[in-house]
Amino acid sequence: MVTTPLKNIQIEDDRTGLDIETLRRAIADNLYYLQGRLPENASKNDFYLALAYTIRDRLMPRLHSTRTYYAPDARIVCYLSAEFLLGPHLENN
Repeated sequence: MVTTPLKNIQIEDDRTGLDIETLRRAIADNLYYLQGRLPENASKNDFYLALAYTIRDRLMPRLHSTRTYYAPDARIVCYLSAEFLLGPHLENN
């Protein structure tokens, strides 16, 4: 039985990690599992989409605003500009 020494592997979530090696694994993972492409026959657009999915995975935990809209005590402030409302009517009249 031959044993090989284990590398010092740091386990990190491939969806949120920011290490260079983790980003490479995430792009390859998105290319293979989300798009069903192998790197050998993937187009530039396939690589672009894999990169976009990888960036999206890192941005999603930081988006707290959509959760706050559905909170029971949330208040939403809307702004409606008077210039926007009157502008087309002034030009027409």
